Amino acid sequence: MDTSAAVREVSVYPDIEEKKAIRKRYFKAALVMLVDVLIFQLVSRVMLLVLGAADGTGGSIGEMMTRGAVLVQKNDISSVMYSCGFPIIAEVVAIAMGARMLGIDLWGKFRRNGYTGSEIIGGTAMSLFGQTASALIIGIISMFFADKAQEMTESVITAKSSFAANIIMYTYVCFLGPVLEELLFRGIVLESMKKYNERFAVVFSALIFGLMHGNIPQAVNGFVVGIVLGAVYVRSGSLVPPCIIHIFMNTLTSLLSVMMYSDPELLDTLMAGSFGGLEGLALAGIMINLAVRFISVPAGIAIFIVVALKGFGVRKASAAGKSRSTSLVLSSPLWWVVIVIYFGICIYNFI
Repeated sequence: MDTSAAVREVSVYPDIEEKKAIRKRYFKAALVMLVDVLIFQLVSRVMLLVLGAADGTGGSIGEMMTRGAVLVQKNDISSVMYSCGFPIIAEVVAIAMGARMLGIDLWGKFRRNGYTGSEIIGGTAMSLFGQTASALIIGIISMFFADKAQEMTESVITAKSSFAANIIMYTYVCFLGPVLEELLFRGIVLESMKKYNERFAVVFSALIFGLMHGNIPQAVNGFVVGIVLGAVYVRSGSLVPPCIIHIFMNTLTSLLSVMMYSDPELLDTLMAGSFGGLEGLALAGIMINLAVRFISVPAGIAIFIVVALKGFGVRKASAAGKSRSTSLVLSSPLWWVVIVIYFGICIYNFI
């Protein structure tokens, strides 16, 4: 029996027809993300323009969009529906489009597929460790842009909404958002690329996931946590573990934020480098947050070492796999359009 036959089945470099088919698949994945960003960023802004122009006052495009934004923000329900509604519409359309165009059975990705609770716990610890590490990176970056960092923090702390508006917001942030994002970024983007190069697919989908958040701090955090979520998805073969981890991470962050920012003096107190005067929910939130970070760092490092020794469960690509993945994705003009748009939004929101 010729044992080298299997090796000869796949050449190192794809022929013209195979390359064309692979490029077409990557083009479809990029088109899905382009549709997502256009609905979220462009259509939402067109709506502001239409609202601002409806009163007939006229003015520049910027002035009409500003008036539209004021109208949306007059009511906290309309404001939260606007901020949550367009991401939901964009992601639902992109997910449905991606599943159909790429022939991905997303419902099948919710099967158990043999994953265990330990994988979910380990992935959660690694995600918390990654979130802590990215927070340190962001903290270092913020040292050079202290005024901007304070402005961004104040915008979070001083936001006040009604109970109904908060229910809508946190339903999206803590449940619907994480599920839709896992369907899109792991179920569509990562899945469309992992056939030949799982490691590249994990890193690239995490990059797009991070940039999607639209600002530098969340982009860094999203990229780091996205790598963990992608690895968990590839390792388990199911969307259930990354969905559970993502829901838990967002819920924990939201809960701690509500607790910490319940004290209107929190920002001034923290800027002064003291916990003095803080009490109740704010102090409890800070203490829990610190405890989670101190526990997650050694736990994350330990799990990383164990997983590294046993294997990450994400296959290393062969030369044939690399020639069918990395080079073809990075030579795709449409993917570069998506990256440039996302990166541009991050920079625009920062400056």
